[in-house]
Amino acid sequence: EGVLSWRFYFTSIFPIAFFAAVTLVTGNIVYLYLSVAFIQMLKAFTPTLALLFALLFQTETNPSTALICSVLGISFGTSMAAYGEIHFSVIGVLMMLVSEIAEVMKLILSEFLLTSKGEKGLGERVNFSVFETLYFFTPASSFLMIIAFFVFEYSRFLEDHKPSFLFENLPIFFVCGFFGFLVNILSFFVVQITSSVTLKMLALARNAGLVLFCATFLGEEVTTLQLLGYSLTLGCFGWYNHIRMNPTERLIDFCSSQPTFCRKILSLYLPISVLRECRSRLVLKAKDLSGGHIVVLKVFMTDDEPGFLLEWTLPHMFQFPPIPFNRISSDDCTFAVYVYPFLAGAVHCFPRTARMWLEVCAQLFDILNLLHSANWAHLDVKPSNVLVQEEDLKVFLIDFGCADEIGGPEPFLDDEGDQDGSSSGTYPFIDPYYFETGIASTKCDMWSVGVMVAQALLIQPYFPKRRSTSAEFLRQSKAFPEYFNQQKRDAFKPETYDEALVDVIKHLLVLDQDQRWSASMAQRKILEILAGK
Repeated sequence: EGVLSWRFYFTSIFPIAFFAAVTLVTGNIVYLYLSVAFIQMLKAFTPTLALLFALLFQTETNPSTALICSVLGISFGTSMAAYGEIHFSVIGVLMMLVSEIAEVMKLILSEFLLTSKGEKGLGERVNFSVFETLYFFTPASSFLMIIAFFVFEYSRFLEDHKPSFLFENLPIFFVCGFFGFLVNILSFFVVQITSSVTLKMLALARNAGLVLFCATFLGEEVTTLQLLGYSLTLGCFGWYNHIRMNPTERLIDFCSSQPTFCRKILSLYLPISVLRECRSRLVLKAKDLSGGHIVVLKVFMTDDEPGFLLEWTLPHMFQFPPIPFNRISSDDCTFAVYVYPFLAGAVHCFPRTARMWLEVCAQLFDILNLLHSANWAHLDVKPSNVLVQEEDLKVFLIDFGCADEIGGPEPFLDDEGDQDGSSSGTYPFIDPYYFETGIASTKCDMWSVGVMVAQALLIQPYFPKRRSTSAEFLRQSKAFPEYFNQQKRDAFKPETYDEALVDVIKHLLVLDQDQRWSASMAQRKILEILAGK
């Protein structure tokens, strides 16, 4: 009842035990050839091998640039440390490399074991705890190491020692075994109480301390080049571990100043992966624990209002006025969280024909018409905030961080070069009139839609990707309507060009807001175009 089959044991668990045995055997042989300090330096090379094998076995399919840079930094630092080693041993380094490869293979196979279907019972998911995993693969690993002992060391052992040697030193072996067991148990509790990242950081500090101890008290020679290489490796290894935080740990770390708020989020949503992160914003893919839907959590810091959790409702991802789902304030820092369905990509990723763009625009204008009828302006319409469901081209307008009820002038951008905007829109989609005066209106959203669609239709986008100064942006923005009106048919992507659609965009890219089409007028025109096709 609930017992694993032999086939599953030998195909899924035994390989883990084999690589664990290889790791321990070769890892101990290394101490016969290399200094303790140099061994600790080489251990930091493990993430490089881990990434290479993860790519090979496709457990890592799209590593970030930061992850690749951290691994390259580790590799370069380890190379410096190896080059600076005085008592270099080829056999020792090769044994260390075998040990690290075996360690990586053990980790990858463990990941396969804990995330794939097994043959336990009727084929339900195998979900081992740490103790269960040790229980199943430790006996096999011990058996393999005993075989290795008799094959490679037994005869030499008899030549150097009497059989009674083991019994004479039994207390030492017992203490070593006890501490080895204690390390596994304490590691488990460290992860349970804090996080796996804490355990990695403690291991990193331990290795660095061991290098310092060996150099200071044991008289091992550590060259300047080794110290520089190891320092670089330590820094990149810490960066690597930060990147490798699982999504839950990243959220806990990001919201460390407000643990109650973080626990509230985790009681409602299960983080799956990190989509984007910067100093003041964390975007997560997550599972809604109440309904099972996949959603996006956008967690960001705000200094001017208490933290809140907003959940925008269907059909168009908003309700007005915004109703706080939860409020938690803090003296030093506050957070806000927006929740919306997870979709595969932004609007510019999917509409590939003129017909598709007309259908998307019809829905978007319908959403904006509903929004504007309530006297609200979104003020941050851009491709990443207009999401499209690929299978049926259903449009969602999300991220109402800038949305405001229209009521008159408000402060706007004053600093040179600051068009990124956390609460006032995003360059290059900001209405130049709004940018210049700070007066928001519903027509601001129409300009943003015009720029967004025009940029998607043109072969060569008008605005440069680099950040411009405020004066330069305003000049470019005001010149954009004339530039667009002068474009001939060959300036547009052939598959997305439609003369009627281009005419609608021209009526949105009008500097005079009074002459610019409203959402209702643009929607009516788009529906007429679609009806005539």
